Amino acid sequence: MNDFEKEILLKEIEELKKSNERLEKAFLAMSKMLELQLELSLPKNLEKEENKNKDPLKLEFERKLKKNKNKIVKNKILEVLENKDFQELSDLKFLIVDQLQYTTKPSFYRYIKELELEKKIEKNYLGNKTFIKLHKSIVKH
Repeated sequence: MNDFEKEILLKEIEELKKSNERLEKAFLAMSKMLELQLELSLPKNLEKEENKNKDPLKLEFERKLKKNKNKIVKNKILEVLENKDFQELSDLKFLIVDQLQYTTKPSFYRYIKELELEKKIEKNYLGNKTFIKLHKSIVKH
């Protein structure tokens, strides 16, 4: 084997090494993606398994609770407002979303908007703060 042939073989070996490195990186990336997909799908599968073992009456209550959740959250907001003349909106959000964990932040603001449209609450602004109170038509005296 002459020097020219050795040089060609060495170049081919280098190219194969580089190709092998790329394939290893792609394999690792695909493995990580597969692991993430499995992790995301496991809780759903576990929940289905848990539901098989649950009491049917309890499952029915949970379905009804999910169905009526918006009413429950809206009523909790109104209940908090009944005890105060004014409530800062950010404080109410902190209570309902962060402390009690009744709902998510976007849903909380959607409920506030719905209550405002239903004329159950009023918004007032003072500087850059937003305050809400029960609408004067439903204030208990």
